[in-house]
Amino acid sequence: IVELTEKNFNNRQPILKNYKDKLVLIKFYTNWCGYCVRSIPDYEELSRKYKNDKKVVIAQIDAEKNSELIQHLNKFNNWPGVNGYPTILLFKNNLYLAQYKGDRSVVDYIDFLNKYY
Repeated sequence: IVELTEKNFNNRQPILKNYKDKLVLIKFYTNWCGYCVRSIPDYEELSRKYKNDKKVVIAQIDAEKNSELIQHLNKFNNWPGVNGYPTILLFKNNLYLAQYKGDRSVVDYIDFLNKYY
């Protein structure tokens, strides 16, 4: 899993500068959120499945440690923002594509990504 911080963002845009033309699935989480903690094993397995994939990046950002960045992104980008945890959003080329709202299982994540692959 790519751990995102303010340093990973290009001009405060929600996409890594090194991942142009790739789908970037980002989980916004906190360590105190029970749903976030329960989602860890499946999200880690998902990351392993896409480890060598040239079109998909599985990432996450600690919303507490990066709260200023998230507040900025919530104000200035065309996406639903982060209003609860975990929030899972899909981006490509600095563009928001979709918010993931399904079950937090590997199979469901893969089905979601396949719609955009």
